[in-house]
Amino acid sequence: MIKMKFTVTQLHRINLSDRTFDTGYKKDCSSLEVSISRFGIISPVILLDLFENQYRIITGFSRIRAAQKLMLLDIPAIILSSYDRSEKEYFMINLEHNYPYRKYNPVEKGIILHKASMKFKFNDDEIIEQIFPLIDLSNGQFDLKRYIEIDSYKENLKDLLASGTITLETAGILNDLKSEDTETILNIFESFKPSASNQRVILETIDDIIKRDKCSIIELLDAIDLKSILDNKRMTSSQKCFKFMEKLKMRKFPIYCKAENRFKDLKKQLDLPSKVSIEHSPYFESPGIELKMKISNQRESKKILDKLSEILFKQEFSDLFTINDLLMGDVEE
Repeated sequence: MIKMKFTVTQLHRINLSDRTFDTGYKKDCSSLEVSISRFGIISPVILLDLFENQYRIITGFSRIRAAQKLMLLDIPAIILSSYDRSEKEYFMINLEHNYPYRKYNPVEKGIILHKASMKFKFNDDEIIEQIFPLIDLSNGQFDLKRYIEIDSYKENLKDLLASGTITLETAGILNDLKSEDTETILNIFESFKPSASNQRVILETIDDIIKRDKCSIIELLDAIDLKSILDNKRMTSSQKCFKFMEKLKMRKFPIYCKAENRFKDLKKQLDLPSKVSIEHSPYFESPGIELKMKISNQRESKKILDKLSEILFKQEFSDLFTINDLLMGDVEE
C-alpha cells in the first residue's frame, strides 16, 4: 500500500522545471487561472517527496503553473514517498489519476507513449495492455508506432496536430517532406481548413501530379495560381478549399475536366425544367446520357414533356452526345 499524506505545501518547494511525469503539450491555463482565482484549488496535486521537503510533480502541472502565475504561496497536495515505488509506477499513478478527467490530444498521447517506452522502459505489451486503455487507443502495434513517432515531428506540425487542424495521417505525410514543402502545405491547410478526408485527397492528388509531371510542390502551386485563391477576400475558407481542389483536379485530369465543363455549359444552355436532370456516366466511361424527371401528376408531366420535346431538337442537346467522342479524340492525341 502506498503511504501518503495530505498537506498544504509551499510552492517554492516544488521543482517546477522537473517534467519527468508531465504529459501535457502547450496547455492553455487561462480558464484554470480564472477558476483558481475564484474558488482556489479544490483538488490537491500529487507530489513526490525527494529530500528535505523538496518535491517533484506527479500530477497537477497545470494547476501548479496557474498557481504560480497567480502568485499563490502554497497549494494543497498529497505527498508520496520516493522510496515506496518506482518511477514507472508513479507514471502509472499519473495516468490513472487523470483518466476520468483528461482527454489527451494526439501530441500528448505521443508524449505519453514515448516516455513510457524510452524513459520508463515499458515494453510494447505493457504499453498496449496497461496504458492504451487510459489514453483511448486500441489499435495495437499500429497505434504504438505512429504515436511514438510524433515526438520527432517538427514543432509546427505538433501545434496543428494538437489543435485538431490536421490529422495524424496528414502530419505523418508532411513530416516526411522537405521543410519548405511542409510549410507551404501547412499554410494552405491553416487557410482552407480542409476536412480530414479533403486533407487526404489534397495530399494524394499533389503527390500524383508531382510524380507524373516531375515538378516540385512549389512549381505545381505556382502553376495553378494558388496565390490568387489565398488572396481572395470574398471567398470563405470552404470556398477557397473547393476552388483549390478543383484546380488540382483540373491539373490531374485535364481531359476529363475539359469534358465536364463542356457538359455543364451545354446543360446550362438547354435551360432544363427544374424537375428534370441530365447526367453523364462516371468519368464519361460509357456513351450516352441519363435523363431523369420527377413529376407529381399527369398535368405536370405533360408540361414537362412538352418542354422536353422542344429541347430535343436543340443543337446543344445533340452536342451532349459528342462529348465522349471529343474525350476519346483527346486521349488518342
